[in-house]
Amino acid sequence: MWGTLRRLFRRIGSDPANDADLRLKKRVLVAFAAMIGPAAVVWGAVYLAFDEPLAASIPLAYAAASGASLAVFAITRRYRVFRLMQLSLILLLPFFLQLALGGFVNASAVILWSLLAPLGRCSCRGGVGPCGGSPASWGSSWHRNWCSPRCDWTTT
Repeated sequence: MWGTLRRLFRRIGSDPANDADLRLKKRVLVAFAAMIGPAAVVWGAVYLAFDEPLAASIPLAYAAASGASLAVFAITRRYRVFRLMQLSLILLLPFFLQLALGGFVNASAVILWSLLAPLGRCSCRGGVGPCGGSPASWGSSWHRNWCSPRCDWTTT
């Protein structure tokens, strides 16, 4: 069963016309989406077990959107759209989860998830120039670190 799934995911987005570097980037991003989706479902279930339905909805929505973008990529083979969707989801999840949990302190280690966005951008984007993140990741990080501690978004 695992071998069949692995072969199925290896075929998603594979194109013999692509160079080896692009094939590797596609495989890495597909593998990431395939592994993180089930982990996000478990993450959402943990929040549900702790009676945090709003917080639970965010990783569950992430898993659904990530799976949908993976399915669209399998059909259309549009890597740029797939990459944009995956990196956007990775960037937005910690932001919305911190809002749902009541700010920076209550969300604690959720901030670590946001490190995956610039890392994914570095590994999947390629091209010339530094890979220190994008203006979107800088703005999201600024908001989480400076506005959240000052706002009274405590959960009741």
